Amino acid sequence: MVTCQNFSDISPPVPTCPGSVKVESCGNKATVIWAEPTVWDNSEGFVDITIPNGKGPGDMFDGTSNVLYLFTDESGNTETCQITVIIDQKESLCRDESLPYIIAITMLGACLIPLIFTTGLLVQHSRSLKPPKKRTQKDPTKKNTPDRPLPDSPPSQAPDEEDIYEDPGSDYGGNYAEAYEHQVVVDHTYNDENPQP
Repeated sequence: MVTCQNFSDISPPVPTCPGSVKVESCGNKATVIWAEPTVWDNSEGFVDITIPNGKGPGDMFDGTSNVLYLFTDESGNTETCQITVIIDQKESLCRDESLPYIIAITMLGACLIPLIFTTGLLVQHSRSLKPPKKRTQKDPTKKNTPDRPLPDSPPSQAPDEEDIYEDPGSDYGGNYAEAYEHQVVVDHTYNDENPQP
């Protein structure tokens, strides 16, 4: 005859507790993360791990706090593990942002000013998205006649006194500046010693 005996599990889980966690911070509060404790149990069942007071890794802590872990196996055996979280306030970790901020702005300005002048980002004329104006020339022999169009580049012959050319002044991005007018002055004087034919 075979008799079966029921053995009850009365052994609690065995956790590996990290003890205390110390963090240095500028203030008296900090977000703290740590490796959570592990657990071993004599039975092959599931061990439930809870934090009854609610605060755990990744939460904000201030001063000194105790975090309690509760381990419960399937037989109802329990064990606890307490971790002490210590926030050590260090004033040396606090940054004084006033002086570095001024230095950073000064350095940024020292870098940007040459960049603006060397790349042409500083534009001294007003821009317009209008295409350049067509070049025109007045006919000096005829009065009250409309202006006649000029080619896109100045003519190869010597200009007359009335010739006016307009420079559209576009930049690399294709934006056009307001056109500037340049008056061409023709000097009709010549040297008497070497008269022109």
